[in-house]
Amino acid sequence: GLATLRSESIPGLSVVTITFARNVDVHVARQGIAERLAELGSTLPAGVGTPKLSPLVSSTMDLLKIGLLSDKVDAYTLRDAAGWVIKPRLLAVPGVAHVIVFGGDQRQIQILPDIARLASYNVTINEVADAARTALPLRGAGFIDLASQRVLIKSPTPAPDIAALGAAVVTVRNNTPILLRDLAEVKVAPALRFGDALIMGKPGVLLSLASQYGANTLATTLAVERALAALEPALRAQGITLYPELHRPANFIERALGNLQESLLLAAVLIL
Repeated sequence: GLATLRSESIPGLSVVTITFARNVDVHVARQGIAERLAELGSTLPAGVGTPKLSPLVSSTMDLLKIGLLSDKVDAYTLRDAAGWVIKPRLLAVPGVAHVIVFGGDQRQIQILPDIARLASYNVTINEVADAARTALPLRGAGFIDLASQRVLIKSPTPAPDIAALGAAVVTVRNNTPILLRDLAEVKVAPALRFGDALIMGKPGVLLSLASQYGANTLATTLAVERALAALEPALRAQGITLYPELHRPANFIERALGNLQESLLLAAVLIL
C-alpha cells in the first residue's frame, strides 16, 4: 500500500514522509511504521537520536497560527512563554495534534574549549566532554514496591549552574586540579536557530498548530481560542502581546456556513 517515500534533511534534522494508497487503513499503516522504527533504533550511528513518529494529522493539517510580541521581555523569555506555558496548554486541547514554535531564543549552556589551553595542559576534547557530562549526574534514590510494580525513584538533575559547571574537575596536573573554566568558556547563549519569525513586522515568536486526523476544525479552533483567552491576562501582565488569529482557516468554514444559511433563507423566502 506504499505510494511514495521521500526525505528531507537540514543540519541536525531529517524528516521522512511516507504516503500510502487511499484504501490503506491509516492506523494499521501507522502501527507498521512504529514497529519498523523500533527495529531501526539499534542500527543507527552513535549520536543519532531515536526516530520518532509524528502525530497523526488531517490532510489540511493547518489549524491556527498564533503570534507573540513584547517590548518589555527579551527573546529568551518570549520563547520560554511559548514553549513552557502556551504549548503544553494547547496540546491538552482535544483535536490538537502538535504545536511547533518558531522564533525567539532558546537558552543553551555552551562550552567553548580554548585549543591553546588544551594543548598547554595536554587535555583532549573528550576529557572536557566527559567532565561536563558528569558534572551534574542523575542519581538513583531507591525504589518503592507497589502491589503490581516496582517504581524507581530518581533524584532529578538540578538546573545547570554555570559556576558549578565551570568548577568541574577535568584532570589533575602536578597535584593541581584543572577545572573546566581553565580550559573553556562556559556561558549561557542562544541555541542555533532553525528558522525565525516576524510578527507584525517585528521579531517575535510564532506558534503553528495542526489538527488531529478526523478532528472538527471549527470546534477545535474555538476550544483553542478559549484556552488562549484564559492565558492572555497572565501574558499581558508580563508585557507579552498575544496575536491569536494570524492565520485562522476556521474563518473560511464560518464564511461558507454563513453563505449557505443566507442562500437557504433567500430560497425559502422566494418559494414562499
